[in-house]
Amino acid sequence: MKENTESEQPMMKTKKETEPMHYYVVQTKKKKEREVIRAIRARLQMTGSCEDIRKAFGIMFKMSECYVCVQSTSEQALQKVMGRIGSHSYIPPLKWTAARWFLGEITDAEADEARKPKNPLEGLEIGTIVEVTKGAWRGHRGIIRRMDERKRELTISLHEMSINMDIDVHAKHAREVVA
Repeated sequence: MKENTESEQPMMKTKKETEPMHYYVVQTKKKKEREVIRAIRARLQMTGSCEDIRKAFGIMFKMSECYVCVQSTSEQALQKVMGRIGSHSYIPPLKWTAARWFLGEITDAEADEARKPKNPLEGLEIGTIVEVTKGAWRGHRGIIRRMDERKRELTISLHEMSINMDIDVHAKHAREVVA
């Protein structure tokens, strides 16, 4: 009889090595993206029905407001963790964490683009009418007078006031007003 040497033995592959990972999008309620990611991770850590699919998941990140991207080997694994499928054991749906519904798969290029940090000054220029979205001047509109690329700040001249006033705000706290 011939003995199996170490080089002749078949290599055991894990599920992650055999199945390619895909990116899936989950829609959430406003400002609940991190909560949904934490809830999915917590479900993957618990024992029981999710234990068998723990290795089927990769990274999770906030794509934009109200959208979370989850890397997984299959749509069914994500649906099971979200509590949407699975008859042999009951996992309550992620309603309490504000996950609304599963939207579908996106390409690797789209996921990489969503992961890149965005420049808040992108699309803004001097003379553009903007609205302040955060802070003491929230809701006020004005015209951009100066842009500081290094600090990512805008100097806005508020024109809805009884006197003209210039304020400095971070660019992520201002949005362009579409007429």
